[in-house]
Amino acid sequence: MLGPLSAEDGHAMLAAFALSGASVEARERGADVVRTTQQRDCWFRCDCLGTAEAPILVPVTETHIRRSPHHPEHAEGCPFEMTAVERESYAASLREPQAGDSFQLARAIGQPGSALVRDTASGEDESGQCAGRGVHNAGRERTKLSQLLFKLLSDTRLHQVGRGPRGHADQQAALYKAARGISLGGDLMLSGVLYTDAGQLDDLVGRVRLRARWPDGRRPHGVLVFIAARIEDDVIVAVSGARLTVEGPIAVFGPGTGKMRHGPFVVAVLVASPDGRAPLVPLKGYAHPCWTPSDMLPVDSSHERRSLDILVRFRDWMGTQGYGVEITKPLHDRSRYFLGGEEPDQVVMPDFEGKVFAPDGGFARSLVVETLGFRHAAYRAKKQRLKEILTRKPGRYLEHLAHDGIDPAEGDRRFRKDLLKFGKDVIDTVLRKPAASAAPAIVLPPPASLPAPPRGEIFAPAPPGHAVLMASAEVPQTLFGAPTP
Repeated sequence: MLGPLSAEDGHAMLAAFALSGASVEARERGADVVRTTQQRDCWFRCDCLGTAEAPILVPVTETHIRRSPHHPEHAEGCPFEMTAVERESYAASLREPQAGDSFQLARAIGQPGSALVRDTASGEDESGQCAGRGVHNAGRERTKLSQLLFKLLSDTRLHQVGRGPRGHADQQAALYKAARGISLGGDLMLSGVLYTDAGQLDDLVGRVRLRARWPDGRRPHGVLVFIAARIEDDVIVAVSGARLTVEGPIAVFGPGTGKMRHGPFVVAVLVASPDGRAPLVPLKGYAHPCWTPSDMLPVDSSHERRSLDILVRFRDWMGTQGYGVEITKPLHDRSRYFLGGEEPDQVVMPDFEGKVFAPDGGFARSLVVETLGFRHAAYRAKKQRLKEILTRKPGRYLEHLAHDGIDPAEGDRRFRKDLLKFGKDVIDTVLRKPAASAAPAIVLPPPASLPAPPRGEIFAPAPPGHAVLMASAEVPQTLFGAPTP
């Protein structure tokens, strides 16, 4: 170890490799520092974790740096968590696709490299060759395959509760309908090579073989989209019980390589011929946690599943009061809405967004929810910065404490209590409008049949015939099931 960088060299490294929009001069100055360090056969050690085992930045070709995969990852919020180029590429991968965009998943026959369009985040190295079979961390930047999956889920509104289809057959029908508008390049539409049952691999292969021409000489390929129960090394096990062996990497969204192998997951698998002549096989997959074994709505963690369960219970209770609630899991960057395009490389994606609609159908209030799954300082600082952005828009901001520093039942109780107050505030605001002020009460019909809430659940539906909204700032407590001690 040579010792700490000088302040001048440290600033040069930050300006060249950590900040967006670096000038030519800044990059040249950073390259000088890298060159000197590499010629001394040294690496850069980052102190962002404050621990003995530190993240390492490796000099490459005396011009730039790369994070070492064999050392700890940088702390969230560290300037070197992503390089400037990676940050720009990451932001681009999360933007919502535009009309006319295509998703080219397989290389042309005879093109150097593997059969796949290169996706380093899915486990491919710089030459385009697969890094190996089995589970890999999906990384931050989205692959072409994951972008395709999120495009499908967005177009079908499967990421929304309140607008998207929920039944299994309805979800499948919506996927096929949306696939008719998604191009895989040239005149190849996804609908012609999409199957939604892992047990129909042979049927998909047969359909792909029937196609005589492929755009731009691309090798034959198709896509499977389904819900998986778990992942066992190189095997994806569908909820139907079908087992799909994947020849290449399976990129799984979640903290740490291979740590999150228990689903459910919504999965996209690319089925292709490795060289254009060999039989078609599952070549790579992308798996993202989803809400339930029968619902493809994506979530980022088991903590978010709990948040969504409570949000849906809140939606059901508001429905008994005559109010509609639409819950959305944002799948693409929302910085244009929250920042107005002021920071093009800043990615803004709340965990959940909600809209509440009054009994007359008019918009009443918006809601943003963040699930706090960790409690270490860098994570909380990152969430605080996001909160400052999210609260620039009108509406209510709420947090669900789900980290290991709080009892899960207590975190859930606080979140339900905050949602309850939000719902009462919305109801009271609507009832105080001049048009409604003359009415002493609004009597609603008995609520529709809803699943019985867990014992102690705050959002218990009112008894039939008792769903009455009083024209008062206080909704009677009898409308809510009091939690048990």
